[in-house]
Amino acid sequence: MKHSSLEFPAFSEAKDSLKEVFRDGHQLLYYYGDVSVNYGTMKLTADYMEYDVQSQTVHARGTEDPLTGETKGNPVMDDNGKSYEMKELTYNF
Repeated sequence: MKHSSLEFPAFSEAKDSLKEVFRDGHQLLYYYGDVSVNYGTMKLTADYMEYDVQSQTVHARGTEDPLTGETKGNPVMDDNGKSYEMKELTYNF
């Protein structure tokens, strides 16, 4: 059985901002703007992601332009040469 060399997902820097919230026993990271995360053979991109460090769960979605109402940056998951685009995704690493 082949194992990933990564024990935890590797996030890129967020284009807009990164917010860390560590309180009440929770460790949450919020990424805004052109975010990507790599884990093993999988790469996930989206305009917004939130990551729960304790549960190792990521939630990804696009963001809506308030002027036009159009959504940009919907999640795209690439894995083993296949690509999947969706409106919203929750993934447990």
